Amino acid sequence: MSTPAAKLSVKMKKSKLKKKTKIPKEAETYLPQVPDLIHDHLDILFIGINPGVQSSLQGHNYSGPSNHFWKCFNAAQLIDRKVTHREDATLLDDNIGFTNLVARPSRAMSDLNQQEMAAGGRILTEKLKQYQPKIAVFVGKGIYETFTGGKCPEMGVQKLKLPEVNSVFFVMPATSGICTAYAHNRAEYFHKLKEFLDSIKKGKK
Repeated sequence: MSTPAAKLSVKMKKSKLKKKTKIPKEAETYLPQVPDLIHDHLDILFIGINPGVQSSLQGHNYSGPSNHFWKCFNAAQLIDRKVTHREDATLLDDNIGFTNLVARPSRAMSDLNQQEMAAGGRILTEKLKQYQPKIAVFVGKGIYETFTGGKCPEMGVQKLKLPEVNSVFFVMPATSGICTAYAHNRAEYFHKLKEFLDSIKKGKK
């Protein structure tokens, strides 16, 4: 028997929309979650706000056609090969993982309520305590500020430390195509992340 999510996926594939897929608000209830890709002591854990519609339907992180994540990721040469969203799970072998502040997929961050973001923050804190990634990377300043409850005056490496969490926090611009404030220098922060990771591995930080 087809599930509501499967029916929705087929319907959207048939629509052949290239950039934006419009779905009824009530249909978001059936959007499947994107599973975490995480294990102990990752070099990098990328943290998004929540999966978008395309990521949900495809089952991969940062799948939206207007999302710049993978273009910037490849340009920074964080690993020795180029990858797409379809290969996100393979990055666990490179000690790179993915999670989100909120697991529920939606069309936009504005669709999330304060209660689920607060609950997501508590869950994320427990993940950081359990898995202890070297660098916890917030893909969007707003995500970091929502999680910490404070301001982020400057992106990049943050001084904030959480009890029982050894991870260094790193903030970079959101990679979504609808976020244009830092469109000119998104890739720069992926390069900075690569440099920071290299420095950690060499024992300089």
